Amino acid sequence: SPSPLLPSPSSPPLLPFDGPYTRTGDCFVIVYRITSPHSLDEAKAIYDFTCRIKDADWIPAVLCGNKCDLERDREVSFEEGRAAASS
Repeated sequence: SPSPLLPSPSSPPLLPFDGPYTRTGDCFVIVYRITSPHSLDEAKAIYDFTCRIKDADWIPAVLCGNKCDLERDREVSFEEGRAAASS
């Protein structure tokens, strides 16, 4: 079975995350909650940290907004997510 890369929502955050997948991965999927601006900030920090670990200015990554079923509770707009993914 696959190993979890990040903690569950009830676990404390794992930043900086310096697991074996960070050093050897070729591309990354970073997920944030559309109900939490803080989680988008954490996603940006994870991307920046991964770039530092890999000694790169850029890494191939996909930023995914999660909790789309909670649209009424959305706090991160689609445009904010797109802007973060483009930066």
